Amino acid sequence: MKRRAFLKLGLAVALCGPDAAARTLNEAEAETIAHAWSRELFVAPDRQALLPGLAADLEQLAAAGGQQRTIAQLSAYVAMIAASGGDDVAARRWWYRAQRAAAASGDSHLGAYVAGQRSVHVLYGGAPAHALRVADEALAVTNAPCAGRMHALSASAKAQALLGNTREALDALRATEATFERLPRDLTREKVSALGWAEERLHHTRSYAAAFGGIDGGDAAREAALTLYSPAAWRGPAQVKLHLAASERDTGYAAATLAALSDSQRHDRSVRLTAARVLRAAEQRGDARAAELREVVNQRVRRDSGGLLAWKRPRGPTR
Repeated sequence: MKRRAFLKLGLAVALCGPDAAARTLNEAEAETIAHAWSRELFVAPDRQALLPGLAADLEQLAAAGGQQRTIAQLSAYVAMIAASGGDDVAARRWWYRAQRAAAASGDSHLGAYVAGQRSVHVLYGGAPAHALRVADEALAVTNAPCAGRMHALSASAKAQALLGNTREALDALRATEATFERLPRDLTREKVSALGWAEERLHHTRSYAAAFGGIDGGDAAREAALTLYSPAAWRGPAQVKLHLAASERDTGYAAATLAALSDSQRHDRSVRLTAARVLRAAEQRGDARAAELREVVNQRVRRDSGGLLAWKRPRGPTR
């Protein structure tokens, strides 16, 4: 991966040494690093491949007690990668580290972001009731419209739909839509970043609730989402196409959607578990093409993170 956005950090390490490198970065420069990684996280076809560079930047920042806000963001990204790869133990440890750094930063929006993102990944881990509890934690952090609150409301709507709680799912959808209207424009314009919350995410939420919870408006939501997604996005469009397959009971379309992805993309947990829900429904109704989808869903990919997801305590002080 070309890491031009992180050249300043690399240069600081070369000139000042690793312990001083974090202290040479001002807040704006640290934010640039976090934002650049947020884009990589969003578009990378294989999140696991980001770990070496992300871990290096994170450890350099943590070594000298660097910007806690940036440490929280990067730690959350590692947690997201762990969750996407199905490593729940590592994910919990990195979520904890992100929460600690967010609390140390004193930024309530960041605290909500960490908890909100965690609620989404818990949902895609197959635990909707737990996702609701984590979402409530995020919603309790701040009432202000922010990306974290949007993630939590979206996760709540999806979880309630999965649990068959139609009225609660609709209430959460309405709250998601109302809060979206109050979001700062810099968040809604961020179409290719894990830090943003663009309009297609709103339609994605309703599409999910329609596909797996019987909520109305799924067709229009899917069409809107697929129209709005950036060409650089792949995860969201793949999921929405799987929602379509679930709604139309088109198992062949689901198999074709997965087959069009790379090996690493197919094994991203959010995609794989969405496909598994389509497969389960197909098997329950005795769909003749379920075997075709099962073969694609059950393919395995070998992973070796080299221990990069292991828990590491910051070497420097935590402010």
